[in-house]
Amino acid sequence: MIIDAEKFALAVVSSSSSELSIKEKIKLYEDAVQTVKDYNQPQIENQQQQNIDNAEAFLKIF
Repeated sequence: MIIDAEKFALAVVSSSSSELSIKEKIKLYEDAVQTVKDYNQPQIENQQQQNIDNAEAFLKIF
């Protein structure tokens, strides 16, 4: 499952402590976005490879 990085980061910041400064919340947002992008990357690469494999299999038919 690929997670929407921006929506997830907004949820993280929304649920964070109200005692955090704006600067800390921005850093939290940026860190959350990067964490989700890193998490999603292997899944995206697998999906891309599967698309390539499917296209190659389709072209072999013709």
